[in-house]
Amino acid sequence: MQQQTKSYLFEEHQMYKENAPIEDIKYTINKDTIEVVSEESSTRFANLKRKRYITKEAILDLIKEIRQLSRQQQVKIKGINRLSNDIDDIFEQYQKEHKTYDEKFDILAVIWLEHVDKLRIGYSYDVIYQEVILKRQFELNEYSYLSSILSKVESIYERLLSISEELNKGNTLKMAEIY
Repeated sequence: MQQQTKSYLFEEHQMYKENAPIEDIKYTINKDTIEVVSEESSTRFANLKRKRYITKEAILDLIKEIRQLSRQQQVKIKGINRLSNDIDDIFEQYQKEHKTYDEKFDILAVIWLEHVDKLRIGYSYDVIYQEVILKRQFELNEYSYLSSILSKVESIYERLLSISEELNKGNTLKMAEIY
């Protein structure tokens, strides 16, 4: 007969709570930043900056500006005509994903605010840190993957900004590609 293995998470967490606090925790936790560091142990618990929301109008204005400047400077911009339609197709999904991301960031900031002063030596036994905070941080990091709509829109916007800056400098671009 096989013996059932027992979980010791509860007991280990209770013993962990007896450990000394980590003394040198420095943190900035607010609406846009979650940064938690222990300099003595060279541990960065969190380093997150909220992703900005990019409006559809900002993207369309950049497209319009790039079209005008490229005509004036006789620069061929590859992919610009298709881009407006692509933005229309994905923008509703982008808005929903950004709202979800924003809520998750807020929740994580609140959890960190409540827990940052409770970190102790041996935090690998801290159930809240391991099972709640780290998992939520991983979820937020997924929004930085190239497959996420947030990253796609950010990438398009950054590329448009870069092309706009080059055209505004009057550089001798012959051609630029959006994506």
